[in-house]
Amino acid sequence: MENASYKALAYVGGRRCLDFVATCRKRYSQPVELLADPESLLTWLREAGFETRQDAEAGCTAEDLQAAIRLREAIYQLVQATIDKRGFAQGDADVVNTYARRPNLAPQLTVDGVSDPEHPYKLGWTADEFVTAALSTIARDAVTLLSSPLLARVKSCANPKCSMLFLDDSQGLRRKWCSMSRCGNLSKLATYRARQ
Repeated sequence: MENASYKALAYVGGRRCLDFVATCRKRYSQPVELLADPESLLTWLREAGFETRQDAEAGCTAEDLQAAIRLREAIYQLVQATIDKRGFAQGDADVVNTYARRPNLAPQLTVDGVSDPEHPYKLGWTADEFVTAALSTIARDAVTLLSSPLLARVKSCANPKCSMLFLDDSQGLRRKWCSMSRCGNLSKLATYRARQ
């Protein structure tokens, strides 16, 4: 499995749990692992909006990384089973439920009137165990999605080399690509070249 920078990831899934699943790219061809080490997990969590005041001091262990990947794969398997209209493994549901039961991040209002006087309040997060709480928050988002009618609107990107999942919130539910700027344009270019 190839490693890549988390910066290459656009947050286009429409749900945090789907964006988290996207930390493993190109599952059907040459998988690209964006969570290559504990630091990349912390970085992804910050980039996804989970930054807290204490996460600067928060450590992330190899065990935290293994837990994150285990949760990510369980979410992926459950969502993909629905898309494929096949049965799911109870073990995957058990993994998601285990993380969802743990204490999650608590929202905190922070004041920063200096950088933006028009909007001095910012959303922050707090937790005793940052990584565990962030994973719990992601698991709870997955439970909410998997148990709601929105699950029927989750799709897999139409690019056969891409494996990103997304919530189709387009009018008429006609969205085919994880991102028009990524896979959509690649498809248009391939179609154009085929006509030449």
